[in-house]
Amino acid sequence: MDSIGAVNTPEPLGALILDELTARGIPGPVLVRDRPPRRTFLAVYDGSPDRDRLSELERNGVDIGAYRSNVILPTGFGRHTHEGRWWAHPPGRDESLPLLSEILDIAVKARDIAPRR
Repeated sequence: MDSIGAVNTPEPLGALILDELTARGIPGPVLVRDRPPRRTFLAVYDGSPDRDRLSELERNGVDIGAYRSNVILPTGFGRHTHEGRWWAHPPGRDESLPLLSEILDIAVKARDIAPRR
């Protein structure tokens, strides 16, 4: 059984990452939180990045959820939920999750084109 990881990203970087994952055919489940504006990508955990890569990601507002940490899931599929979270891409039956390393690689490349807030 694979371990699942979570990657949190600021907007608009998260939207760029989802666009790239969708183009690759592996968007996986993605949550949106409006305040502060962030996205959480669920992924297959395939190892931790090295210390330099992790520092680079953190400087750009990207963090990896701690091992065995909780992710607050919405109780519905609409945009307005009690938890203040909604699915940008809901989970699908038999849909593959991207690898954690794929999301992080895209985040590093996409941050160069994401407008700063």
